[in-house]
Amino acid sequence: MGRLIILSALVILFFAGCNALPPGNPPSGEIVTTLLPTERDKRGAENDLVTSLFGYTLQHCPGSSVAIEADSAMIPVARRVIERTGRISGIFYSPQGEYLLRVRTEGNRWDFSLYELNGNRVVWQESVAISPQAK
Repeated sequence: MGRLIILSALVILFFAGCNALPPGNPPSGEIVTTLLPTERDKRGAENDLVTSLFGYTLQHCPGSSVAIEADSAMIPVARRVIERTGRISGIFYSPQGEYLLRVRTEGNRWDFSLYELNGNRVVWQESVAISPQAK
């Protein structure tokens, strides 16, 4: 009986679809304002990256080894992110890691991507805008 009610509700929602919208053309221009990401200082950016990375690694690859590919200026940042994340999820730096943390900078943005080496596919990524005044 319960399945029949749920199935009936899903069918009604499916067929209501666009009929639930008011008639006429949509308004011109942006309907939803796109917010730019909040700019962070470098410490805040690292904190955001650690928080995001630990969420992935704790669930999907705890205790895995991670290599780094980055410009020389970003290698210390990437190492700190791995070390701090490792305190929670057990990941650790290794030049021949099972995963590769690729770090790119563009303007005032840091782009971090975690690649699964055996499949060479991105499994996690995060971008953080850095405040130009950040030290």
